[in-house]
Amino acid sequence: MKQFILCSLLLLTLACTRSTIDPPTGDCAEAITYTDNVKDIIDNSCAYAGCHIDNAAPGDYSSYQGMQTYIDNGLLQKRMLEIQNMPPEYAPDDKPKSLTEDEKEIISCWVQNEYAE
Repeated sequence: MKQFILCSLLLLTLACTRSTIDPPTGDCAEAITYTDNVKDIIDNSCAYAGCHIDNAAPGDYSSYQGMQTYIDNGLLQKRMLEIQNMPPEYAPDDKPKSLTEDEKEIISCWVQNEYAE
């Protein structure tokens, strides 16, 4: 019985997955800003018809000010970098279903840069 419990615990431990990403591996010394680096990612991945622009999803991500609540409460970072379920898999065919590693790196550096506008 003891072996069964130990084996079960081992399997459970191996089956667990991480829900967060590692800190960026690149150099975040460059000043990443919403206007210069992040807006295009948000416009392509989040702020389009049927999503975060026309009340189909909570928040208007067409501007920095529209995203401010989700920046302040940490939901933007959580959904894009930790849970990684935004953009969603059910996005339209002409929109990304996930962020690229480069996009995640930019967003992560933007977070580290305290969401500079």
